[in-house]
Amino acid sequence: MAWLRSATFAVLSVSLSLSAGAVSSPLCERLTLQELAPGMSNDQVRLKMGGGGIPSITRQLDRRETSIANYPGPAVEVLVEYDHRIDSRPAARAVLVRVSMPLSPSNVEELVHRFGTPDAGADDLSDGSVDTLAIWVNEPCGIVLTAHPPQDSWWAANGRTILQLETLDAARREDSPARSSLGAILDRQHGVPAAISVPGAPAAAVDSVAAPLPRQEAQQDVAPATPSDRPAERISFVPPVYPRTARWLKIEGHVTLEIVVKANGRVSKKPRIVAEHPTGQGFGQAAVDAVPTWRFSPATRAGKPVKSTLTIDVEFK
Repeated sequence: MAWLRSATFAVLSVSLSLSAGAVSSPLCERLTLQELAPGMSNDQVRLKMGGGGIPSITRQLDRRETSIANYPGPAVEVLVEYDHRIDSRPAARAVLVRVSMPLSPSNVEELVHRFGTPDAGADDLSDGSVDTLAIWVNEPCGIVLTAHPPQDSWWAANGRTILQLETLDAARREDSPARSSLGAILDRQHGVPAAISVPGAPAAAVDSVAAPLPRQEAQQDVAPATPSDRPAERISFVPPVYPRTARWLKIEGHVTLEIVVKANGRVSKKPRIVAEHPTGQGFGQAAVDAVPTWRFSPATRAGKPVKSTLTIDVEFK
């Protein structure tokens, strides 16, 4: 079938209707994944994919029902989300295309050729892999592309990467991996100066999931710290996805994670859940799943980066 073809990013040769403010142009028409892009109708998706896939209905946080079509495959898995139910709204349009696939250096080169240099996480693409999160924002075309490791069993992802192409409106939703960085990226593109960080000032709230407060505990048996010594730090934060049932029931939660940060700043293994309250609501797994989207700077001793352990608290409220 068409969705089992080679994992390349072919040019889409149809005119697209994207989100408000977006434009249709030859440049915008190049910005596709598996020949799919936001703005396509269900008929256009079916034509490109050779069928309707495995359809399902999902309910958004505003209780609106929309359709999802899954196209599983051994090498490439594709998911398309629409703005309405396709069984009751023939004019429904795709708002999100998600592709799971191994990301080779040649794929990375093609991504950069099509979408340009990432607006965030460019360093993570240099070796043909994505360890945390890379984001491209094209406001004139009204789309956002993110690349990140799978959030379920990410430590055993076998080199697969999630590529998500969505409208700007979809990227502003709570479940979008680009959401927390979108405002800062758009400000930079518009030339808005970044806010000055004031020591001791309270951190800004990130929607309904509080930014984790790192308890900087670099576990190294070394001599007293010198000015060139510092603990590992989290340098970027993507809020974890609030468990849907807990949100509907208005249940708040707290999770403490123990994270091992290697000397290169990457997380060396699956984080350990030190504490979770309440249990059974999915808060612990949601916090663990968010870790691949965070970035860290390693601890240093005598000016050299070293492996260390960082304890981070995550609040769901």
